[in-house]
Amino acid sequence: MTSTLSETAYLLPRAFFSSFLLIFLGIVVQSFKKRKYPPGPRGLPVLGNVFQLEEKIWIPFNRWKIQFGPIVYLNVFGKPLVILNTYEAAADLLDKRSNIYSDRAPNIVVRDHLTGGNGMAWMDYSDLWRRMYQVSHDALHKNAVKLYHGIQNTEALIWIQALFREPERSQVHTRRLGTSLVSSVIYGPPPLKSANDPAIALINEHGERMTIAALPFTHLVDFIPALRHLPSRMVKWKRDAEYWYEKDSRMHETMCNEAKQRSVSRSTSLG
Repeated sequence: MTSTLSETAYLLPRAFFSSFLLIFLGIVVQSFKKRKYPPGPRGLPVLGNVFQLEEKIWIPFNRWKIQFGPIVYLNVFGKPLVILNTYEAAADLLDKRSNIYSDRAPNIVVRDHLTGGNGMAWMDYSDLWRRMYQVSHDALHKNAVKLYHGIQNTEALIWIQALFREPERSQVHTRRLGTSLVSSVIYGPPPLKSANDPAIALINEHGERMTIAALPFTHLVDFIPALRHLPSRMVKWKRDAEYWYEKDSRMHETMCNEAKQRSVSRSTSLG
């Protein structure tokens, strides 16, 4: 028994060191690959531009747009990032040439864990993504949005009435407006009339959670994908993501089932 523990104590640190060394060497090799990339700020070996990034990431992005142009290349831990700093650049590459450029760098936390691979905004370019995109386009293109004018008018009236009653809570009522409008378009009326409706908080918290997790520099695993193979008990982000995926899935399923029930009730009442 003592011998086994001694061997484990001897081998475990070396196993961790070997894994770290392999990851480090992989990043080094990746950072020295010769490829044709757009212009961008010079970075450090291995680390790239990681220390040039700020919490308010749009500030350096705008600075680099002025210095290097609308398309800027960054390298973070050997992972290439291309920043599109103008609408024209984004439309040209992601719309007009979507068959080449619509795929995106994987956001492991959001794509694989928080959404379970079902979030269209984070999916890889594929047949499933194209089908989901087509459904979304059919429902939200510029002519289809006329169908939602009634919902928009209802929401605007609720918003104005709330502002008259409580002008000091204008931000709260405006957040309710946006959340309820999106909810009504996706799941159908009725609107979420009260800013204190628990559904408002749940939907807003979900959106904030996804937004933070989707930021390019929130999780190290998005730059060192090998870290995703660590078990949940060793990494908090994976435990948290699994918890919220289950909870958010139940929220969406509940809202979807309620929408189906309303549709059945309307059909029944119409005979």
